[in-house]
Amino acid sequence: MKKRTTIILRKTIRHILPLFGSLCVLCPLAGETLKRPESDPFIKIESGQSLLPPSDPAFQSTGEHPRITEKTGIETYKKLWGKRYVIMLHPYSEKKAAVIDFSKITKSKEGRLRLYIHPHPDGDHRVVIFKENKPVEKVTLREAEWEYFGIEFNNEPIRLEIHANNWHYEHSFVSYHIEER
Repeated sequence: MKKRTTIILRKTIRHILPLFGSLCVLCPLAGETLKRPESDPFIKIESGQSLLPPSDPAFQSTGEHPRITEKTGIETYKKLWGKRYVIMLHPYSEKKAAVIDFSKITKSKEGRLRLYIHPHPDGDHRVVIFKENKPVEKVTLREAEWEYFGIEFNNEPIRLEIHANNWHYEHSFVSYHIEER
């Protein structure tokens, strides 16, 4: 009887935990999200495939190496330059941007989206943040440091786009937190 109960419990936990984890991404705990953002079913990520080798000078001082998420093909880092759960984006081409769409979360809630964006140390790129399909932020990031963007939302779609600037190290590193009200 004990063995059968253990098997049923394991199957139940296997099915319940992913659901619970998906909901917890919305609940801040000590300033950190509880689930890796690249696997969050509430956001949509579209990025060109541009793998940076671990020997890239940008990472030599960090000791961090990318982890590729098999489902999405997105490069992520557990920790990079002091931020946790970092997603690497790269435009598809000089004309087609990489995108993170937060609309499934922001269209039905009120709160603040905290975006931290860092360009590759040897490159730059344009950041455009849309709210209600209208640009609310447009900036070219060149400095090798985290740039903060706080976007208030009240049942409004929000989308981040990373555009190529001169097609030289257009990699963008993004960390985010969502605070619900």
